[in-house]
Amino acid sequence: MTTTNKPDDVIHLSSFIALLWSRKILIIVIALVVGAGAYLYSLTMPNIYRSEVITIVPNSQSGPSLSGLGDSLGGLVGLAGLGGGDSAKLRLEQVEELIRSRSFLQGFIDKYEIKPELYAATGWDESTNTTIYDPELYDASTGSWVVREPTEWQLYGLFLEAMQVTILFNKNMLKLNIDHVSPHVAQQWATWLIDELNAFYRLRSAKEASESIQYLENAVEKTDFIFMRDVFATLLEEQIKNDMLVEVKSEYAFETLAPAILPESSSHPKRTLIGIIGLIFGGLLGVIIASALGLKHRLKKD
Repeated sequence: MTTTNKPDDVIHLSSFIALLWSRKILIIVIALVVGAGAYLYSLTMPNIYRSEVITIVPNSQSGPSLSGLGDSLGGLVGLAGLGGGDSAKLRLEQVEELIRSRSFLQGFIDKYEIKPELYAATGWDESTNTTIYDPELYDASTGSWVVREPTEWQLYGLFLEAMQVTILFNKNMLKLNIDHVSPHVAQQWATWLIDELNAFYRLRSAKEASESIQYLENAVEKTDFIFMRDVFATLLEEQIKNDMLVEVKSEYAFETLAPAILPESSSHPKRTLIGIIGLIFGGLLGVIIASALGLKHRLKKD
């Protein structure tokens, strides 16, 4: 059994199209008004600038002189802290949690004293290159809070909103984005965060190296076996090299591929897109209003 479109369906569709066409001016006006309103509203929103830094995590490898020590001494190598260090994947997994942790971010906020920029900043004066603050929250001239100072939890939440972290495990890469009303602040924070991550791992590695060196020095003094003395001496030499590397290499854990640059244009709000969405919404609203008016007119006529 086949079905065919009923003539009434075609008539109703034609009538609806005719109704919209008869009120096309109304629909167009509503669409333009809503679209213009959405765009004008977007102009009241502050410009947000984004700065991005891209880093790579080098694969950790143990020194070549350790390869001939044999599998039987693997326990000593690990005990001495010369097991090759964290793999790139493991380090990325760690930093993915570390950089979002409250203790790390709160320490970052306190160290660089960025509470006003994080909580009270509302804009940026390009002519003077200064951050604009909400006077009802923070008095920039005196450097004092007008209201009660924001809590650590509030600041932590705001920083998480301003920061985006992307981990590319297949490439051993970390991408970090910072959004702020000031392009200079966004660039600074992105750079400082990578510096702090490197400092964290450098400090941890230095502590581990110091403990390993102390252990190996004691082992060399206490052992009576010449072979074991040579083994411990080799391990000690490698650990001292690692300790020196930690001290001299500033980008110890994360090597910068693309440093944070000063953004020249805002990343959002997307004002043109907001205007287009407003225009589409206004058009739909116009169709609804035109249909309602047509139905009302038809009911009165009947």
